[in-house]
Amino acid sequence: MKNIRKAMLASLSISCLLCGAALANPRADALMKSFDTNGDGKISADEWLGNKRRFQKIDANGDGFVTPEELATALDNVAAGAGPNGEAREGGAKANSPEPHKVPLFQLKNVNSQAFLNGRTPKEQMHAIGMQESGLTAVFPQGGGCNPIDHVFGEVWQGGTDKNKLHSGADIPAAYGEPIHAMADGVVVARADGGGEGPRKNRGVLVVLQHSPQDSGLPVWSYTLYSHFSKAPELEIGQRVRMGEYLGPNGRSGVPGASREPHLHLSAFIGESPRYAVANDTVVPEGGRFIDPVALFRGQLPMDTALMRELPAEQKVTPAAYKRKSGEIVPAGAKLIWPFLCKG
Repeated sequence: MKNIRKAMLASLSISCLLCGAALANPRADALMKSFDTNGDGKISADEWLGNKRRFQKIDANGDGFVTPEELATALDNVAAGAGPNGEAREGGAKANSPEPHKVPLFQLKNVNSQAFLNGRTPKEQMHAIGMQESGLTAVFPQGGGCNPIDHVFGEVWQGGTDKNKLHSGADIPAAYGEPIHAMADGVVVARADGGGEGPRKNRGVLVVLQHSPQDSGLPVWSYTLYSHFSKAPELEIGQRVRMGEYLGPNGRSGVPGASREPHLHLSAFIGESPRYAVANDTVVPEGGRFIDPVALFRGQLPMDTALMRELPAEQKVTPAAYKRKSGEIVPAGAKLIWPFLCKG
């Protein structure tokens, strides 16, 4: 297969030299497949889920569509140290940047960007990267008295009538203004103060933290997303937070419908490297997969949803560490805790 691909690329290279067209880029192929939802071989402005001004720059002839050739040319320009329209620029995050692991979306390998960026992604594709009910249940040792989940990860989203839309996190009801806390040490990699596009339009005010294996005690890079704050947290991109640190007040910003009470929408996902991209306030990890937030408390691999579904019932009951209102961590030494303080 590799030899065939090399031969195809060589052939393309020769033909491009003769005709002056841009050489097709494997990364462009991957992005084209990800964004081209109707399969017509080009990306319309509606299909494009990234920055709209960048779309206009890549659309060299201004016809309202990005072709594979235009996308490949833009990627080649960036790789050569120029912007997508050929203007000189510095590429990637600098080593001393507050976002050292952030890269442009096209630089990610094993991209599942459509599933992260497009709330209308088919259910089968969402299942394939982990978004389905796991059956895990969080329990709290020593009479924790923690706020429980009432809308579980992976089930049909209860905020609308679309039965094909899945719930990308776990909802934890709590009083309006109840403090939300960081589940583990980490770094702020995204935030939004309301509104947003795509799947973020019903998330309201949100914050995303990235956790290294040293931060969480897990053998993978992980992310926790907290949304529906009643007001924007006083946090900056690149800011480091500690486990149990106050993030902001619980609320219902972005929540559709008047009957739904204030709650935290908590999402968790993992990546195969520390690299990630951000588009429309959405974090896309390299090789990203959704996991049930409860799976974080397993403290080990596997956490993949398909494997969690196969566990015996008794192994799906998952003890979750937490912080008491007195400040005590239960059990002592835990590196990852429940996002609300517990009464017990």
